Amino acid sequence: MRFLLIRRYAIRALYAFWILLITYTWCMTMKPQDLLAMYESIATITSKMVSAANARDLDTLESLREQCGAQLSAAAGGVSALEGAQRLRKIELLKQIMANDRAVREITEPWHAKLEQLARAAA
Repeated sequence: MRFLLIRRYAIRALYAFWILLITYTWCMTMKPQDLLAMYESIATITSKMVSAANARDLDTLESLREQCGAQLSAAAGGVSALEGAQRLRKIELLKQIMANDRAVREITEPWHAKLEQLARAAA
């Protein structure tokens, strides 16, 4: 049951991330260097999430999810558009974040299916 909650929170964090990415085009207040630092941090956190998922360490996975949410809250007021090399680096980081997200889902979705089977069997 605990895993279901963690999975739900992880999905919410990722949805929040994408909403913030869309929002930045309307509200530009975060400086480019701060924005890249945020993406770097999120990429590092999501990489650690893959390791935690591989190790089946749900406590660490949840803690990292919270850290990711804290990073995203920094962009709540909007962010500035990037150009040139900074834009290319942002794209590279987003691809890394998306790959990490996919890896975590590939690891955790079978857990979710197993828990659903157990819940059905118990019902």
